[in-house]
Amino acid sequence: MNAPVPHVEWLMSAYDATWHAFPTAQISDQTRAFYQALCDHSVPVRHVERTLPRVFCPICLVLYGTHIPDDQRWRVGGDSPIAAPMPAEEPSTNGGTP
Repeated sequence: MNAPVPHVEWLMSAYDATWHAFPTAQISDQTRAFYQALCDHSVPVRHVERTLPRVFCPICLVLYGTHIPDDQRWRVGGDSPIAAPMPAEEPSTNGGTP
């Protein structure tokens, strides 16, 4: 069983111009001098920005994704209600030769 999905805010670190997942408990704590992302990237509060995301930290994405319950994960061609059905193959009209 997976741990609960952490509540995070995706904020850009001015150090690497990358959006990291920071736990919301840290963001709401006005006494913090640094935030620590899921990937352990640490940044002073004054060096995080709330801007539109461009480049996400792959480690934060993976760490966040591991907390999503299996029945809510994206499945391509699986039985997930959000997965698009795979198109049926057209029957061959050339006598079976490729």
